[in-house]
Amino acid sequence: MNSRKYLQTQLWANDIRTRDNNRCFVCGSTQQLQVHHIYGVKDYGFLFSDISNGITLCEKCHCKYHQLYPEVNPYTWSQFLLKNEWNASSILISYDNGSKREIALYPSRDEKSSNKPLLNKSIRSTVIHLVQTSGFDNGITPIDWLNLCMDEVYGIGNERTEEEVNYLVKRGIFEKVGKRNVRMDV
Repeated sequence: MNSRKYLQTQLWANDIRTRDNNRCFVCGSTQQLQVHHIYGVKDYGFLFSDISNGITLCEKCHCKYHQLYPEVNPYTWSQFLLKNEWNASSILISYDNGSKREIALYPSRDEKSSNKPLLNKSIRSTVIHLVQTSGFDNGITPIDWLNLCMDEVYGIGNERTEEEVNYLVKRGIFEKVGKRNVRMDV
């Protein structure tokens, strides 16, 4: 790494640690802090030094993330947060008709390739549910969360997801906040 890139990396990391109050975002530790890219440098090099693409982790949590998830992206980061902060492995959905359905939060590779059925058999219900569960900041926007989940878990391309989001914005169910964010009052 050349000296200019090294300095840029150090400044980026210092800014993120300062923003995060020199604490691990997952466990709160103040020891052996490192900065983790939410969007992996390999696939998202253009976000390398973007401050919203970093989060402070202690060495233990950082290693744990990379052991569990070889792919570095907002989808795997969301899975890691859900598992570590709330020890969640699934979401229980209760429908108006009284039926219930449990959905795994982090499907295995085999489950991903077979694609899960849509919630209520509807893209719209699934999109609304995913926005409701996308309460992450630090670089993960609801649109990114939607696109990754719809593609990875449900096998639906981003164009169809975008159509649904635009429809829900037009109907006033979602509020568009910036380019990559939507908000829904629950």
